Amino acid sequence: MDLGANWTIVEVAAGVYHTCARLENGMARALKCWGRNDYGQLGLGDTDDRGDGEGEMGDSLPAVQLGTGRSAVALALGDGHHSCTLLDDASVKCWGANRRDMVWGDQDGEMGDGLSAVDLGPGRTVVQLALGVWYACALLDGGQLYAPRPSPSPGWFASA
Repeated sequence: MDLGANWTIVEVAAGVYHTCARLENGMARALKCWGRNDYGQLGLGDTDDRGDGEGEMGDSLPAVQLGTGRSAVALALGDGHHSCTLLDDASVKCWGANRRDMVWGDQDGEMGDGLSAVDLGPGRTVVQLALGVWYACALLDGGQLYAPRPSPSPGWFASA
């Protein structure tokens, strides 16, 4: 699969209708997603599907903007409508649709620094992520499970 010149795939995660890959090129890091994008689950600031037309992959496929100086270290994709990533600073960002029909990542300015990290409480960090159809769970440092219900909720996704 061509995700761009000189990029090496280090992790792939698949939802029902979309896929994301963490990429490395020396010290450079990137996250690219393709597939259906009805709810901004690709994190590209629009609802255009990617990978279903000529010239949409490789270097033409934009990287997901995670914030200034931030890169993904782990991925989790849900039922096809939401995506989350554990970032290099141990914070978590999520985008796409949640159970309450709130959507992030489908409009310009909603990703990168415009997307807040999930509020897990003071001093908490995530060790592992898992997403399901409408649920998201995180294993926290210290072994606690963070699994809000229903989720993803405004508390799980960044505040609007």
